Amino acid sequence: MKNRIGIFVIIIIAEIVFISCEPVENRHEMTGNVTMEDIEGLVTVTQELRNGKKSNFFSFNSEGLKAATAFKYSLGTSTGTGTNGQFIQCFLFPGPADIVFTALNPDGTSLSKTFNFTIDEAFDVAPQWDLITASSSKTWVFDGTGGDGGVWWAMSDPGDPTGIWWNAGGDCCPPSDANGRMVFEAQGLGVTVYSSPNDASPKKGTFSFNRDFTELTFKDGANALGSESNAGNNGIFKVVELSKDKLHLFVPNASGGTGWVWVFKPQ
Repeated sequence: MKNRIGIFVIIIIAEIVFISCEPVENRHEMTGNVTMEDIEGLVTVTQELRNGKKSNFFSFNSEGLKAATAFKYSLGTSTGTGTNGQFIQCFLFPGPADIVFTALNPDGTSLSKTFNFTIDEAFDVAPQWDLITASSSKTWVFDGTGGDGGVWWAMSDPGDPTGIWWNAGGDCCPPSDANGRMVFEAQGLGVTVYSSPNDASPKKGTFSFNRDFTELTFKDGANALGSESNAGNNGIFKVVELSKDKLHLFVPNASGGTGWVWVFKPQ
């Protein structure tokens, strides 16, 4: 005679605080439509004070709101249904900070409310954000000119950014946008790429780092200077070095079938 064993699975929901702005959240079943009156009464966003200063840490609550919801902020968007928790380090610099809440009803209609704040001091922000934007705006250009012998745009070993196979920019053949510039903005994490000093139609997009700042990604229509010909790429770069005076990037799989390196300096 065989015994039947009932399997009971107990799911323990643990609150986890993510540094990359993913909120602690609880979820509820979505039913019916919500109104602005519901939003006004149920949705709150509260700014935390640290050392008596308005910080870049926020808590939010939309508990009881029966609709798909989204909180949009500087580094991304949190989605859920009837959520509550924290936004952690979602704003990187002092200044205006807007959080836009949107509720999407089952019938397809949506309602939004903007919460306006001002940050006096941003706490616990990784230094890489300041290095690339100078906490406001920072312009980067190639660290060299065509034929100068320097290594600033070159073909490399796919497994080693220091293993230069052909020093294209420094020897003979710089990219067409060698005299261009890239402007990284702290506000909105925007980047504008000018292909020449007088470029009247620059490419505008955004940028981001991965969690450990080992990759820099250009997106939304922009890419790094020199992303052409054998140096073509998908906009995702390995960060070899990022300092106040140097931005050294690398891709192991450039379109020419090799690695490729870029070296920039502040303008």
